[in-house]
Amino acid sequence: MEDSWGDTHVRFTVGAADRLNESLPRELIAHIDERMFEDEPDLDVCQRFVEIKPIRNDGDVITVLAFVHAAVKWSVTGLRAYQVWQRQFMESAHAFVEVELARGGDLVTIAARRSAGRLPRIAPYHASIWRASRPELVEYYAIPLRDPLPVLPVPLGADQHVALDLQPIIDAAYQRGRYAVVLDYSKPPQNPLGVDDAAWAAARVRQWKRSSDAD
Repeated sequence: MEDSWGDTHVRFTVGAADRLNESLPRELIAHIDERMFEDEPDLDVCQRFVEIKPIRNDGDVITVLAFVHAAVKWSVTGLRAYQVWQRQFMESAHAFVEVELARGGDLVTIAARRSAGRLPRIAPYHASIWRASRPELVEYYAIPLRDPLPVLPVPLGADQHVALDLQPIIDAAYQRGRYAVVLDYSKPPQNPLGVDDAAWAAARVRQWKRSSDAD
Protein backbone atom coordinates (compact mmCIF):
# COMPACT_ATOMS: atom_id res chain seq x y z
CA MET A 1 0.00 0.00 0.00
CA GLU A 2 3.01 2.32 0.41
CA ASP A 3 3.40 2.28 -3.38
CA SER A 4 -0.07 3.86 -3.72
CA TRP A 5 0.44 6.45 -1.01
CA GLY A 6 -1.58 9.26 -2.58
CA ASP A 7 -4.72 7.12 -2.45
CA THR A 8 -4.01 5.37 0.85
CA HIS A 9 -3.25 8.67 2.59
CA VAL A 10 -6.75 9.91 1.79
CA ARG A 11 -8.38 6.62 2.82
CA PHE A 12 -6.47 6.43 6.12
CA THR A 13 -7.43 10.01 7.03
CA VAL A 14 -11.10 9.58 6.16
CA GLY A 15 -11.22 6.23 7.95
CA ALA A 16 -9.70 7.70 11.12
CA ALA A 17 -12.19 10.59 11.15
CA ASP A 18 -15.10 8.20 10.65
CA ARG A 19 -14.02 5.91 13.49
CA LEU A 20 -13.38 8.83 15.82
CA ASN A 21 -16.83 10.26 15.14
CA GLU A 22 -18.31 6.92 16.21
CA SER A 23 -16.68 7.25 19.64
CA LEU A 24 -16.31 10.96 20.41
CA PRO A 25 -18.55 12.71 22.97
CA ARG A 26 -21.58 14.36 21.38
CA GLU A 27 -20.12 17.85 21.76
CA LEU A 28 -16.99 17.02 19.73
CA ILE A 29 -16.46 16.26 16.05
CA ALA A 30 -13.59 14.89 13.97
CA HIS A 31 -13.21 17.14 10.94
CA ILE A 32 -10.89 16.65 7.93
CA ASP A 33 -8.73 19.52 6.73
CA GLU A 34 -5.65 19.82 4.54
CA ARG A 35 -2.45 21.80 4.16
CA MET A 36 -0.43 22.25 0.98
CA PHE A 37 3.35 21.95 1.21
CA GLU A 38 5.73 22.93 -1.57
CA ASP A 39 7.77 19.84 -2.39
CA GLU A 40 9.57 20.88 -5.56
CA PRO A 41 9.07 23.75 -8.00
CA ASP A 42 5.63 23.35 -9.55
CA LEU A 43 4.87 20.37 -7.30
CA ASP A 44 2.87 20.58 -4.06
CA VAL A 45 2.05 17.92 -1.47
CA CYS A 46 -1.40 17.82 0.10
CA GLN A 47 -1.11 16.76 3.75
CA ARG A 48 -4.57 15.84 5.01
CA PHE A 49 -5.27 15.61 8.71
CA VAL A 50 -8.03 15.24 11.27
CA GLU A 51 -8.98 17.99 13.68
CA ILE A 52 -10.99 17.19 16.80
CA LYS A 53 -12.87 20.23 18.02
CA PRO A 54 -16.14 21.31 19.63
CA ILE A 55 -19.08 21.31 17.24
CA ARG A 56 -20.15 24.79 18.36
CA ASN A 57 -16.72 26.43 18.20
CA ASP A 58 -14.86 26.15 14.89
CA GLY A 59 -11.72 27.89 16.15
CA ASP A 60 -10.89 25.77 19.19
CA VAL A 61 -8.88 22.76 17.98
CA ILE A 62 -8.37 20.16 20.70
CA THR A 63 -6.34 17.50 18.89
CA VAL A 64 -4.73 17.09 15.49
CA LEU A 65 -4.15 13.62 14.01
CA ALA A 66 -2.08 13.14 10.86
CA PHE A 67 -0.84 10.21 8.82
CA VAL A 68 2.49 11.65 7.68
CA HIS A 69 2.50 12.02 3.90
CA ALA A 70 5.31 9.99 2.33
CA ALA A 71 6.42 12.89 0.12
CA VAL A 72 7.49 15.10 3.04
CA LYS A 73 9.88 12.37 4.20
CA TRP A 74 11.88 12.54 0.97
CA SER A 75 12.06 16.29 0.30
CA VAL A 76 14.09 18.86 2.23
CA THR A 77 11.63 21.58 1.21
CA GLY A 78 8.60 19.47 2.12
CA LEU A 79 10.14 18.43 5.44
CA ARG A 80 10.86 22.03 6.46
CA ALA A 81 7.32 23.09 5.56
CA TYR A 82 5.90 20.16 7.54
CA GLN A 83 7.97 21.11 10.59
CA VAL A 84 6.71 24.69 10.45
CA TRP A 85 3.13 23.35 10.34
CA GLN A 86 3.99 21.00 13.21
CA ARG A 87 5.14 23.88 15.39
CA GLN A 88 2.05 25.95 14.57
CA PHE A 89 -0.25 23.22 15.84
CA MET A 90 1.87 22.69 18.94
CA GLU A 91 1.27 26.35 19.76
CA SER A 92 -2.51 26.20 19.26
CA ALA A 93 -3.77 22.64 19.83
CA HIS A 94 -3.88 20.59 23.03
CA ALA A 95 -2.43 17.46 21.42
CA PHE A 96 -0.76 16.26 18.23
CA VAL A 97 -0.96 12.63 17.07
CA GLU A 98 1.24 11.56 14.14
CA VAL A 99 1.35 8.15 12.46
CA GLU A 100 4.24 7.26 10.12
CA LEU A 101 3.26 4.34 7.90
CA ALA A 102 5.63 5.09 5.03
CA ARG A 103 9.14 3.64 5.18
CA GLY A 104 12.32 5.34 4.04
CA GLY A 105 13.30 8.98 4.02
CA ASP A 106 13.49 11.10 7.16
CA LEU A 107 11.56 10.38 10.33
CA VAL A 108 9.48 13.50 10.83
CA THR A 109 7.20 13.07 13.87
CA ILE A 110 7.65 15.06 17.06
CA ALA A 111 9.03 11.93 18.72
CA ALA A 112 11.62 11.63 15.95
CA ARG A 113 12.52 15.32 16.13
CA ARG A 114 12.88 15.26 19.91
CA SER A 115 15.17 12.22 19.73
CA ALA A 116 17.54 14.06 17.34
CA GLY A 117 17.94 10.92 15.23
CA ARG A 118 18.24 8.57 18.20
CA LEU A 119 14.75 7.11 17.84
CA PRO A 120 15.04 3.33 18.20
CA ARG A 121 14.79 1.61 14.82
CA ILE A 122 13.00 -1.35 16.34
CA ALA A 123 10.14 -1.13 13.86
CA PRO A 124 9.68 0.32 10.36
CA TYR A 125 6.64 2.36 11.42
CA HIS A 126 5.67 4.29 14.51
CA ALA A 127 3.22 6.72 16.06
CA SER A 128 3.92 9.81 18.16
CA ILE A 129 1.63 11.54 20.65
CA TRP A 130 2.44 14.98 22.07
CA ARG A 131 0.26 16.60 24.74
CA ALA A 132 0.28 20.30 25.66
CA SER A 133 -0.42 19.32 29.29
CA ARG A 134 3.02 17.65 29.41
CA PRO A 135 4.95 19.35 26.59
CA GLU A 136 8.31 17.98 27.68
CA LEU A 137 7.16 14.39 27.03
CA VAL A 138 6.34 12.59 23.80
CA GLU A 139 4.79 9.13 23.62
CA TYR A 140 6.36 6.73 21.11
CA TYR A 141 4.52 3.67 19.77
CA ALA A 142 6.56 1.22 17.69
CA ILE A 143 4.61 -0.43 14.86
CA PRO A 144 6.35 -3.64 13.71
CA LEU A 145 5.69 -4.86 10.18
CA ARG A 146 4.44 -8.31 11.25
CA ASP A 147 2.15 -7.27 14.11
CA PRO A 148 -1.36 -5.80 14.06
CA LEU A 149 -1.38 -2.04 14.29
CA PRO A 150 -1.89 -0.62 17.79
CA VAL A 151 -4.81 1.07 19.50
CA LEU A 152 -3.81 4.69 20.13
CA PRO A 153 -5.12 6.80 23.02
CA VAL A 154 -6.10 9.98 21.18
CA PRO A 155 -6.13 12.83 23.72
CA LEU A 156 -9.27 14.90 24.22
CA GLY A 157 -7.87 17.07 26.99
CA ALA A 158 -5.59 16.81 30.01
CA ASP A 159 -7.24 13.70 31.49
CA GLN A 160 -9.39 12.30 28.67
CA HIS A 161 -8.78 10.24 25.58
CA VAL A 162 -10.62 8.15 22.99
CA ALA A 163 -9.25 4.82 21.76
CA LEU A 164 -8.48 4.67 18.03
CA ASP A 165 -7.80 1.19 16.65
CA LEU A 166 -5.60 1.65 13.59
CA GLN A 167 -5.86 -1.88 12.21
CA PRO A 168 -9.52 -1.71 11.09
CA ILE A 169 -8.76 1.59 9.35
CA ILE A 170 -5.99 -0.01 7.31
CA ASP A 171 -8.07 -3.13 6.61
CA ALA A 172 -10.98 -1.03 5.33
CA ALA A 173 -8.68 1.07 3.14
CA TYR A 174 -7.22 -2.11 1.64
CA GLN A 175 -10.65 -3.52 0.83
CA ARG A 176 -12.25 -0.32 -0.46
CA GLY A 177 -9.18 0.63 -2.48
CA ARG A 178 -9.22 -2.85 -4.10
CA TYR A 179 -5.48 -3.15 -3.46
CA ALA A 180 -5.67 -6.93 -3.79
CA VAL A 181 -6.04 -6.38 -7.55
CA VAL A 182 -4.44 -2.93 -7.91
CA LEU A 183 -1.05 -3.83 -6.45
CA ASP A 184 1.40 -6.09 -8.29
CA TYR A 185 2.62 -8.50 -5.64
CA SER A 186 5.07 -10.14 -8.05
CA LYS A 187 7.30 -7.05 -7.76
CA PRO A 188 9.22 -5.85 -4.68
CA PRO A 189 8.05 -2.60 -3.03
CA GLN A 190 9.67 0.66 -4.06
CA ASN A 191 11.40 0.80 -0.66
CA PRO A 192 12.86 -2.74 -0.36
CA LEU A 193 12.31 -4.73 2.80
CA GLY A 194 15.12 -6.32 4.79
CA VAL A 195 16.01 -9.91 4.01
CA ASP A 196 13.98 -11.46 6.86
CA ASP A 197 10.96 -9.21 6.33
CA ALA A 198 11.05 -9.80 2.57
CA ALA A 199 11.00 -13.57 3.13
CA TRP A 200 8.13 -13.21 5.59
CA ALA A 201 6.17 -11.00 3.17
CA ALA A 202 6.75 -13.40 0.26
CA ALA A 203 5.42 -16.29 2.36
CA ARG A 204 2.33 -14.25 3.24
CA VAL A 205 1.72 -13.45 -0.44
CA ARG A 206 2.04 -17.12 -1.40
CA GLN A 207 -0.40 -18.06 1.35
CA TRP A 208 -2.85 -15.37 0.20
CA LYS A 209 -2.62 -16.53 -3.43
CA ARG A 210 -3.31 -20.14 -2.46
CA SER A 211 -6.32 -19.01 -0.44
CA SER A 212 -7.59 -16.86 -3.34
CA ASP A 213 -7.18 -19.69 -5.83
CA ALA A 214 -9.10 -22.04 -3.54
CA ASP A 215 -12.00 -19.58 -3.38
